[in-house]
Amino acid sequence: MQIPTISDNEKDRQAALDRYQILDTLPEQEYDDLTQIAADICGTPIALISLIDRDRQWFKAKVGIDTSETSRDLSFCGHVVADNAILTVPDATQDSRFADNPLVVNDPQIRFYTGIPLKTPDNFTLGTLCVIDREPRHLTPLQIERLTALSRLIISQLELRHSNAIRKTSEAQLSKALMFQQAILNSINFAVIATDLLGTIQSFNAGAEAMLGYQATEILGEKSTIFHDRHEINQRSQQLSAELNQPIGSEFDVLVAKARLGQVIEQEWTYIRKNGDRFPVLISIVAMQSDRDEITGFLIVAQDITERQKAVKQVKDITDALDRTAIVAITDVQGAITFVNDKFCEISQYDRDELIGQNHHILNSGYHPREFFREMWQEISQGRIWRAEIKNRAKNGSFYWVDTTIVPFLNDLGKPYQYLAIRTDITPLKVTENELRIEVKERLKTLTELHNLTERLETSNRELQDFAHVASHDLQEPLRKVQAFGDRLKSTCEGSLSDKGQDYLARMLNAASRAQILIDDLLIFSRVTTQSKPFASVNLSVILQEVLSDLEIRLEKTGAMIECDPLPVVDADALQMRQIFQNLLSNALKFHKDSVQPFIQVRSRIYHSDNQDWCEVRIIDNGIGFEEKYVERIFQIFQRLYGRKDYEGTGIGLAICRKIVERHGGMITAQSQLDRGSVFIFTIPIHQAVGAR
Repeated sequence: MQIPTISDNEKDRQAALDRYQILDTLPEQEYDDLTQIAADICGTPIALISLIDRDRQWFKAKVGIDTSETSRDLSFCGHVVADNAILTVPDATQDSRFADNPLVVNDPQIRFYTGIPLKTPDNFTLGTLCVIDREPRHLTPLQIERLTALSRLIISQLELRHSNAIRKTSEAQLSKALMFQQAILNSINFAVIATDLLGTIQSFNAGAEAMLGYQATEILGEKSTIFHDRHEINQRSQQLSAELNQPIGSEFDVLVAKARLGQVIEQEWTYIRKNGDRFPVLISIVAMQSDRDEITGFLIVAQDITERQKAVKQVKDITDALDRTAIVAITDVQGAITFVNDKFCEISQYDRDELIGQNHHILNSGYHPREFFREMWQEISQGRIWRAEIKNRAKNGSFYWVDTTIVPFLNDLGKPYQYLAIRTDITPLKVTENELRIEVKERLKTLTELHNLTERLETSNRELQDFAHVASHDLQEPLRKVQAFGDRLKSTCEGSLSDKGQDYLARMLNAASRAQILIDDLLIFSRVTTQSKPFASVNLSVILQEVLSDLEIRLEKTGAMIECDPLPVVDADALQMRQIFQNLLSNALKFHKDSVQPFIQVRSRIYHSDNQDWCEVRIIDNGIGFEEKYVERIFQIFQRLYGRKDYEGTGIGLAICRKIVERHGGMITAQSQLDRGSVFIFTIPIHQAVGAR
């Protein structure tokens, strides 16, 4: 067995490998996909991306074997690195360098091997892209060319990875967005398309089938521009012609012009699926070359970047939104400011150059004690989010308040490496808060006074109700005696009384009758809440018919016509519902026009509001009406719009109606115009809450 030699530039070669920081990293989809492509191109069971370390060969990506590394002394790839050239072993058992190699004699029993050097741009060979079989075989020149093209893609990926690592240091504040974008890129499957020099498709992998909707069998032999937007091709042709200062055709040439110059092209394009859908892709194109460095075709690797573009837009939208609405700053672990947005400069009145490198002590107002900021640092240095309201001082000496949230950014060890502070200007709120504090203090004083007044009013109200109830009862007996003796006087002595005496007697009896009605109404008014009955299911149509029956004589006397809608069943006090209809219908009959037949309508509807069902009843008449400016007045006790000589009544009926409706959790109002009738509207819930009075 021949051990691979070590070249004179080994120290520099090893340094070139180390700078990529690729050894012993976790598997990455890009390299796994390229390795699988190599196995697919060559039809071998084993394919590897092998990197030659100081004393081992380590596999960044592998297909067909489980081991992650072997000794450098046993490696075939070590010979490729030593010779810096492609190595092909058709049958290892017939090659003196490898016949007794343990990797040939034992598992994996290598027979065929081809390794393509992985050369860096500065011409150091890091390892190989190799394919292995357990049977002797040969590769075609085209397969070698494609492996060589893939090897350049691997180096391109390593260079990209290295560039990202360098860029990460200078763009630390964007690291999370880049990680998010990279995660999207890592999850996307590749479409790999090989063409000849004229762009005719020669191979079309499964990823391309899934991405574009074509089967390989129907697309082979077609031009690769079939997936492209013609307008975009023409536009890029003009741009590229200007860039390269030479005419570039508006067909396949626009895709591969730079690849012909030996460049690995990575550019965004629009692809069109078989079904006509358009989507953005990131295309990498490399030229495939023969052993004589002649271009034989091109390898196109495309990634669907739809989600990445959405993510980039989302990050941009979030950043723009923050710039417009929030005060943003980033500091390092020592608290030195490394970034501020425009809104930070606007509110602090400092220029960006005046803030970068400073710490937030430049804004210290002296309002907060040292312990306040000491506790803040204790929290965020432990990796915990901290939030508080801070009073700061601007450059001109004015003060402002900010609602501040500080978010630590943690490294792989869970330690903060920088802090993001997002602030909102709450100065107007703090001013309002102070004003509200004063107002609340004043209102609390007023509420205390109102509470005391309410207690006195409740006491007074109870006393008034007790007085009305007791007074009404106490007045009943002497009033009955006045009426009884008046009736006796009229029956026994009316003939002996003079005309004036008979007039006095009639007036006395009439006054006693009105007093009785007034006392009865007062009793009803006082009993609305004190002697009310529990709510039960009440059929309002039945109640209405009973009231109409009671009013039958008055209806006949006035010749009134009544139209009634069907009324619903509600939770209510049946007696009080009867009182409402009795009062409202009696008023409609009482206040009718002398020369006009009374026409009364009882209309009803059910509607939903405030998460419950309501019943609305309208009593509509064509009577004398009233001016609407008196709507509130007519529902107050003892209030009348017309004299007692013209229309009888105590002025308590509508007050009773309002008190009943309010007890049921509803409301009552009226609409009217003089000489054009009135509409009385009351609304109550269909169902009463449990425990309602």
